[in-house]
Amino acid sequence: MGGRTLNVEIKAKCGNLGMYEEKLRKLGAELIRVEEQRDTYFSILEGRLKVRELPSTARLIYYVRENISGPKKSDVLIFDIDDMNRYQVLMDILKRLFPIQCIVKKNRKIYKFQNIQIHLDTVEGLGSFLELEGVLQEGQTISSLRKQIGDFQKILSIKKGDLLNVSYSDMLQHSKN
Repeated sequence: MGGRTLNVEIKAKCGNLGMYEEKLRKLGAELIRVEEQRDTYFSILEGRLKVRELPSTARLIYYVRENISGPKKSDVLIFDIDDMNRYQVLMDILKRLFPIQCIVKKNRKIYKFQNIQIHLDTVEGLGSFLELEGVLQEGQTISSLRKQIGDFQKILSIKKGDLLNVSYSDMLQHSKN
């Protein structure tokens, strides 16, 4: 993977990830993988810059996303790093250029249903969350993707009151203040 994508996503606080897993299985969603992620966010002037460390690879991710509680558009640039020695060099460079804003550690189960990824996250220091992320397909509009994510939100019975308009990094920083 890697490159540029446009997607629409929602994030919601949830208490019972097992309930959502059961709903996803009944819908026929496919469990793609389970992984531990460590996201290092850097303070930059515009957008968000993070390095996602996985067990044997890493990704440099830059994105600009709306801060609204409903389905929000994200413009994402991803650079995959398969060589962990290069990853260390990249981290050294980034740490010299930008202050670290925060580090988010999470366990993530990733399901797929049609063109939607469903992330069931347990975030260290924050709790349990669910994300729906739809990638814009060729010939599809952002508004139709927003509707698709909204419809899937209803199918999973995700309440509007549980939707979040901020990222995990924002929540962690707010909890420290």
